[in-house]
Amino acid sequence: MKILSLLCIMTPFLLSCQLSYYLKSGYHQALLIKNQEPIEDVLRSATVSSLQKQKLQLIQETKSFAETTLNLKKTKNYTTFVELHRPYVTHIVQVAYPFELKYRMWSFPIVGEVPYKGYFDLEEAKQEAQYFAKEGFDTYVRGVKAYSTLGWMKDPVLSSMLSYDEDDLVNLILHELTHSTLYIKNSADFNEQLAMFVGNKGTELFYKSKNNSAMLKLINEKNEDEKTFSVFINQEYESLKTWYSQNKSPTEQIKKQRFIEMQNRFQKIKFKTDHYAFFAKMELNNAAFLGFKTYYYDLSQFEKIFQKTQNMKVFLEEMKFLEKSKNPEEDFRKLKI
Repeated sequence: MKILSLLCIMTPFLLSCQLSYYLKSGYHQALLIKNQEPIEDVLRSATVSSLQKQKLQLIQETKSFAETTLNLKKTKNYTTFVELHRPYVTHIVQVAYPFELKYRMWSFPIVGEVPYKGYFDLEEAKQEAQYFAKEGFDTYVRGVKAYSTLGWMKDPVLSSMLSYDEDDLVNLILHELTHSTLYIKNSADFNEQLAMFVGNKGTELFYKSKNNSAMLKLINEKNEDEKTFSVFINQEYESLKTWYSQNKSPTEQIKKQRFIEMQNRFQKIKFKTDHYAFFAKMELNNAAFLGFKTYYYDLSQFEKIFQKTQNMKVFLEEMKFLEKSKNPEEDFRKLKI
């Protein structure tokens, strides 16, 4: 009923958008709601493995920590479970201009403009990407194991989420709960970078509360690697942006070679874990690279602001001041530290 109500509210928007896309998305979202089971029942059943049950219990513990200690918004999220029978819940299509570091944006009710479009059906995602590729755009399709409905729905735990390692699962839950706590319309980069920071810092605080030294060592190594990767992405973004401005007529072959050189530079960096090893092997273009910029660009600013109080509640309250900003990314960079 909630989905039907939303569709009714959105009818004026649907008339000017892809009606079939919204109806299909609503149908698949309704299926998720229909197939969800209370986690308490799942934990008593024989339908999931003992390892999956451990992870479901970990999610409940993480949610409690997020709401009581980190002051993330209390919701009914992650109190139910859905078995998907597939590795990803949706697939994201990202589209960018071929010789400019600029996304092709999509506009949706509630969330505003975002640099991606999600499809529950992989073939439909590929068709969307192929359409834009024929128009000369760079495209990238990636699978997604979890997403947030920003508090409009009760988000279930999806079976796809349970494939994550323990610490990454904790990070994922905190990341998505951050979206439910604070989400600024038309500001995808800020929203994702904030959720990345809260996920990382929150995971560290979670395991500190459990006095788990072995896990803390791993988390610290991953967080150090993420800082290194973020610096790399910052530098390459600025360098590539300058390169495009200075090369008015680059060819696809020259651009491809430019990305290969970027990956060669990446392989010279010493990381403590293999968390980002995939970067050297993937096929890069503007659409794929901008995805890294959305999540990793200049994460150091969040850390500097957090260190003023080392209190997540105070930190999030300061972030909420940006809700009324017309340009939260820019105003965030101007915050006094």
